[in-house]
Amino acid sequence: IASGGKFASAISSSVASFDLKANSSKMNVSIDASSGQQPITIKIPVPKPESSCRKVESKCRYWDEHKQEWSTEGLFELERTDEYLVCQTLHLSSFAVSTDDVVPEFNVVDPFDLDLFSQMTLDNALAMFIVGAIYMLFALVNYLGYRVDNQNRRRMQVEQKLLELDQGIKGLSLTKGGQGI
Repeated sequence: IASGGKFASAISSSVASFDLKANSSKMNVSIDASSGQQPITIKIPVPKPESSCRKVESKCRYWDEHKQEWSTEGLFELERTDEYLVCQTLHLSSFAVSTDDVVPEFNVVDPFDLDLFSQMTLDNALAMFIVGAIYMLFALVNYLGYRVDNQNRRRMQVEQKLLELDQGIKGLSLTKGGQGI
């Protein structure tokens, strides 16, 4: 984890460094876009992802000497393809392409948020009515099924008792018939 609680970016390309030196010392070069100077355009190859299952997003980054981390501040993306990124910058530094994992944003509705009802429109009300009707139909079918199950269970119990009673009577008549009564 980098400073500020942010995750460090994974640099996935080769690093390209641009410096101007005068008398063996590095010169700080900045472009003033407000004075009409043109930004520097940099085209950086994007490496192929290691896995087709992993969703990543490539970004132009530069090495910030003061913060000692890779940054996107002051870089402007002009073009993006599967093979390269074209970015513009207002300064010279070390540049690379980072691959950051793309995490989808979850859209979760809080059922206890009463503010949702203030945002209802006719479309929302119709959708809520349809969902409510489906739930009510589901509950009604379950209730009717419960009642039919109970009736069938009682009918089976009565039939079982009648069958036991019938077998008992037949058993009695057979034993009496064998004794000659």
